[in-house]
Amino acid sequence: MDREHKLTYGAITVMGVFALALGLLRLGNAVSGPFERKGTRPPSVEETARLAREALRGKDTDQDGLSDYDETFLYRTSPYIEDTDSDGFSDSQEVESGNDPNCPQGRDCGSGALSSSEGAGSVAPQPTIAPPSDDLQASLQAGITPNPQALRDALRSAGIPTETLDKIPDNELMKLYEETLKGFAASGTQR
Repeated sequence: MDREHKLTYGAITVMGVFALALGLLRLGNAVSGPFERKGTRPPSVEETARLAREALRGKDTDQDGLSDYDETFLYRTSPYIEDTDSDGFSDSQEVESGNDPNCPQGRDCGSGALSSSEGAGSVAPQPTIAPPSDDLQASLQAGITPNPQALRDALRSAGIPTETLDKIPDNELMKLYEETLKGFAASGTQR
């Protein structure tokens, strides 16, 4: 092999090694690129729950004068229907007058609230079972499945005795939670 062929062969070899190295570098970037963090971190579950709560507090979907948050967690009325009990008075009118927005005027719904025939302006008693915590409610609204400890805390705050909760294994608790959600979905009941 003469000098000219050796130089050509050497130049082709150097270019081949360079092309191979460049190809491997691009392959490495293509494989690792999707796993690299870029920009800001996604919000935590707590932050997502807080943002969901704040969004519900500032929203009135059915435009009845009550925020979606109050309708969902305080009065247990529909944030999508202006008059949940369909008695001709909006939910906010019934709340302002002290009537139960979930029970039509003049009917005894067994809630312990006075009907309108017993006296207008009567205030319905508070429920005996407390609603789940704001964080859990916001998580549910956001479609986030809570962990077993969050469910235990919510059930405990709703009045379930700790001794009863301690007897239920985590996997059974989560199974009951999923079955309950399926039941609500099948019946069309809101969470």
